[in-house]
Amino acid sequence: MLSKAFAKRDLAELPKLSDEERIFRRLLFFMHSSCDHRNLYGDDGEMHCHTCDIDFVRDSAKDIEERISDINLAKYAESLKGNDTDE
Repeated sequence: MLSKAFAKRDLAELPKLSDEERIFRRLLFFMHSSCDHRNLYGDDGEMHCHTCDIDFVRDSAKDIEERISDINLAKYAESLKGNDTDE
């Protein structure tokens, strides 16, 4: 399960990220198209999406990649259902 550490609100427990990694995580946080952006929480150094349950600070890059890929593949599969034409 992603975001196990999200319940821990102690900011001292945030992982040490390089400046470059922090920039890329922030970009992913703001630009991911997996959800409704009204459900993003970015206060107090947090970067969490409540729709897709990704913690962009604590989750590994691999976990973030897998979750976003799964969500977008599901959206794509759903879009194909509307294109079925059995004539």
